Amino acid sequence: MYVPNIMKLELFNPKSRDIKGRFKFVSVANLIYRKRIDLVVKAFNLLRKNIDDVELVIIGDGKERNRIEELIVDYSLENCVSMLGAMDREKISTLLPEFDAFVLPSQAETFGIVYVEALASGLPVIATKCGGPETFIKDSNGILTEVDDLNGLVESMTQLIINYSEYNKILISKNIKDEFSPKKVANNIKQVYFNLIKTSS
Repeated sequence: MYVPNIMKLELFNPKSRDIKGRFKFVSVANLIYRKRIDLVVKAFNLLRKNIDDVELVIIGDGKERNRIEELIVDYSLENCVSMLGAMDREKISTLLPEFDAFVLPSQAETFGIVYVEALASGLPVIATKCGGPETFIKDSNGILTEVDDLNGLVESMTQLIINYSEYNKILISKNIKDEFSPKKVANNIKQVYFNLIKTSS
């Protein structure tokens, strides 16, 4: 039985945003290779060949930063891809609701707190089947793609934009907060113990 961690998500809340300009993707990560932010930039470059009114903002820092910046220049994406550097959790919580969707194609995650924080902010999420996100990302709140799959990531980003009206920010936030609430986690733990006692008796 899956028992989630209790998470404090009070800082993260949805905000309505009228999409009249660019559709805005955001990535939040330590800029190390296994987070595959380079793949996000490559996918974004391909996405713009069919949908040009899009923007990507990357929040985070790390040893991959220079390589990612070089990719942005190589693809001439300076006017639609921004790198904001590292930020604390409180600052990130104020920025997330200003975006339309979250994308992070990690190679491996033991859980994935940033995905949950994005969902709590009402953002549909694109993630990979990498060990953590599969437990809480479903059709109603995002898309799961394969690890290291560039074409799959482009397709996921495209489909999310096309079907964006099907996502309900308020419900996305409410459902993920309910799933990680102290009450829900406590009930799950009780059920685990109940099952153990029942099995051993």
